[in-house]
Amino acid sequence: MLAAGRCLAGELPSVTIVAYGLYGASAPLGPLPAFYRQDTLERVQMTELPPLLEETEGIVARACTRFGLEFRADDAGPAPEPLTIRVDHPRLQQPDGSASTSDSFAVPLGPGLHYAGFDFDAPWELVPGDWIFTLSYRGRTIAEKRFTVTLAPDAGGGCSKPIS
Repeated sequence: MLAAGRCLAGELPSVTIVAYGLYGASAPLGPLPAFYRQDTLERVQMTELPPLLEETEGIVARACTRFGLEFRADDAGPAPEPLTIRVDHPRLQQPDGSASTSDSFAVPLGPGLHYAGFDFDAPWELVPGDWIFTLSYRGRTIAEKRFTVTLAPDAGGGCSKPIS
């Protein structure tokens, strides 16, 4: 488990990673408002907390696989600024020719459990390598989790619909 200090007078909020690995489907709550996501991300969805299927750092990439982490904000109240979640990954080449090695979005940070993850919805997302989730506040890292993604021999195409 990872943790950091309290969010008082400009200090860092306390965040603990409580679970990580493969996750199942969950009820969608709608898209993350554009205010919180970078311009290159269009399909960031807020969901109810998905069920953990297997705690693991080794992810076998195949269509319709979801992986990520759950974290707890340990401070009593909401942080005055959002938490930034960055996912560094191998180069992802989209069908339109654009590519990225990192995606980030911001989420409001309040008490309770939160989920951050990635869904392999499209064939171009099935890329092996190190995938690193970094949680930061005001530009400072407060928690990090590394996954090693390998490609399944039967990885298949994309999902017929997004995982929810």
